[in-house]
Amino acid sequence: MEATERAFVFLDGFNVELTILADNRSGLIPETLKKVDPRYYITRFAVHLL
Repeated sequence: MEATERAFVFLDGFNVELTILADNRSGLIPETLKKVDPRYYITRFAVHLL
């Protein structure tokens, strides 16, 4: 048998950031998105590891 080496990563947790089109305060919404319900259109999703 061959010896193998593996790296293990342990996380203490994570934070999630979610921005939707309804959060847009500039009022500049592209024409292609004006028919979309702004409450359900995600414009940014980020996961930050702790």
